[in-house]
Amino acid sequence: MAGKGPRRDREKERFWPEVIRRQRHDRLSVRGFCREEGLSEPSFYAWRRELTCRGVRQAKNRQRLVAKQARFVSVELAPASVSTELASIECILPGGIVLRLPAAMEPAAIAAVLTSWERSRC
Repeated sequence: MAGKGPRRDREKERFWPEVIRRQRHDRLSVRGFCREEGLSEPSFYAWRRELTCRGVRQAKNRQRLVAKQARFVSVELAPASVSTELASIECILPGGIVLRLPAAMEPAAIAAVLTSWERSRC
C-alpha cells in the first residue's frame, strides 16, 4: 500500500537541520551563507520553514498528549467578600501565557475563547 505524499529523502532529512544550525551559528546572512556553501537559497528557506513547522506540529502533539493525560486542574477560589464583578478566572496556557477572564463569564464562553486561542496558533 502506497504512503501519503512524496517519499522523504533520509539524506536531506539529516543534511538540512545541520546546515540551518551552522548558518545560525556562523551568523552570516542566508544569502552569504548559501553562496559560501554552494547551496540554493530558495531550498534553504523552504527547508527552514518545513523544519520549523514540523517542530511546531511536534510541540502541539506533545501538548495534546499532556492535556489528555492531565487529571487535575489547579483552582483558586476568591474569598466570599470579593465582588464577582471584580473576580476573575486565571487560565495558564502552554508557553506561560496567562489569560484572565471575568468570573461571571459563562463556561461555554470560556470554552469558546480557549478554542479560538488554540486554533489561532501556528
